[in-house]
Amino acid sequence: MGIILNFTERTVQGFGDPGLIDIPAKITAANDVTVAFAGSAHPQIPPDLEMTISGTLDRVTGDVYATMIGTDRRTQKH
Repeated sequence: MGIILNFTERTVQGFGDPGLIDIPAKITAANDVTVAFAGSAHPQIPPDLEMTISGTLDRVTGDVYATMIGTDRRTQKH
């Protein structure tokens, strides 16, 4: 797995299923130790699904913690 942090555009790339969905995430906060990010996407299949991601990256250790949640937009069930 590869993650790309672009501090100029304040984006994080590399989450989702290759070829199916790319979940764009924005850097929401950053300091010398931690980068926080969050984002969402609406894939084409299934059409009522919303995927959200949020997490942090430890700039010292390289550890990444992320949570990805799929929600049915009609029923609001995860």
